[in-house]
Amino acid sequence: MSIYNAQLPNVLKTDAGDLVTTPQEWARRREEIKNLLMTQFLGTYPDQVSMTHKVIEEGEALGGKANCQKIQIHLGSDTHETDFSFQLIFSQRKRPASIILHLDFTEQYPAITEELIDEGFGLAHVNYNDIEKDISEERFDGMQGLCPERNGSRWGKIGCWAFGTNRIVDVLKDHLHVEHIILAGHSRLAMTALWAGAMDERIDVIAAINSGGLYRGTQAETFHDLSREYTKYWFCHDLFLNYQAEEELPFDMHFVLALIAPRLIFLDGATRDQWCDPYALYACGKAVSPVYEALGLPGLAGPDRPAPESAYLTGQIGYYLREGTHYFGRDDWRQLIRFVREHIQSEDR
Repeated sequence: MSIYNAQLPNVLKTDAGDLVTTPQEWARRREEIKNLLMTQFLGTYPDQVSMTHKVIEEGEALGGKANCQKIQIHLGSDTHETDFSFQLIFSQRKRPASIILHLDFTEQYPAITEELIDEGFGLAHVNYNDIEKDISEERFDGMQGLCPERNGSRWGKIGCWAFGTNRIVDVLKDHLHVEHIILAGHSRLAMTALWAGAMDERIDVIAAINSGGLYRGTQAETFHDLSREYTKYWFCHDLFLNYQAEEELPFDMHFVLALIAPRLIFLDGATRDQWCDPYALYACGKAVSPVYEALGLPGLAGPDRPAPESAYLTGQIGYYLREGTHYFGRDDWRQLIRFVREHIQSEDR
């Protein structure tokens, strides 16, 4: 089945069978979709979690060009406590109005950091394993322990990483008063970025690099592939018990993107990516565009099929197709910055 003739669930069709045509109707439909994805896909967030944070290390970075702080976040419920830390890097010359929050697989901030600082951005950088260990089992001694319910909709690893990401946003917004937040992740962390963005309307731009697109018709990693031992724990407990194939799902990935509307989304694919079908990702952006149009905004403005080494950045959903494999590199960063500059005016530069 091709992604271009896949029979997708209609994101604008309510549970009652009505089609959304106004922003007011969309607000109600959005709550239906959010509840669906929380209970059947990525899991519910915990209630009543307390939070504190503190700077535990501070010094210079990038040869004295920037300041670097290590900030620890402590979270607690009635029955469990956990903590993790992230790095915050910003110019010594001027505090940035815009921060790029980068979800990463390592402790080391990316090689392009100096270029980002020179462009006027700050960088918040977190190793996702510090939030919750990416291991092939449920563990309740870390972030997962904040959600004590053991029902079928309990959150998986992606939910934990997204919840931790939202708590970093708390620090950036409520305590540092950052004007704009751009959230970026690659691969499973691109999916995490999308879910964190769906759950937190304070995030202005969500950048998903090689996240995977529509499950229906993909030529790369399939929904069934994700049920294997080391990836099934990313999702809510009962997902693969309730559904065995993508055609059975009452949603697809465009439902996740729909929760972000009308905010900005940057999607990024690679021509030889064996994990993320770049055309299924592009089709996902096209499939959610009617939601943006119902809100009076352009969605993904581009042809029916993207061309390699082409960027489509004028709509609220941007897309870049790079030659190459599964990777988050300099070209991807630069296209993301182009997209941000296209849509967000700030005093950073």
